[in-house]
Amino acid sequence: MIEQITFNSAKKCYEKEIGLLEEKIDLIINPNRSNIEPKLKYAISLINNMDTYIREKKIEVKIKLISSMFPKKNIFDGKSY
Repeated sequence: MIEQITFNSAKKCYEKEIGLLEEKIDLIINPNRSNIEPKLKYAISLINNMDTYIREKKIEVKIKLISSMFPKKNIFDGKSY
């Protein structure tokens, strides 16, 4: 007989694996959808909270965010871009 902690740990691991496999099956069945809903939710959340990201996030996040809006990677030399 296995201990409850061991069982719960294995169960959690297998549930996670089942979830990943279900996502892969969904992508195979619906290749054009390619799980766009989570991406849309994230994008809408990012746009709705843009001011918070600019004010409160680390500089690395700000750089990624701004560089995604300006793909030519503008560089500020202290006086101009």
